[in-house]
Amino acid sequence: MKAAVSGGGINGVMTAWAFARRGDSVDLYKKGQLMSATSPASTRMLHGGLR
Repeated sequence: MKAAVSGGGINGVMTAWAFARRGDSVDLYKKGQLMSATSPASTRMLHGGLR
């Protein structure tokens, strides 16, 4: 399967990674630098959920 993922935040990157890990072809589209607009609040929420 060929997939296109829009957005380079944590959700977009992990979705693209999951497709690639299954052996699918993935195109990741991001305006600007990868993960440049990820907020500190979302990072704290992610780490808080992993404890």
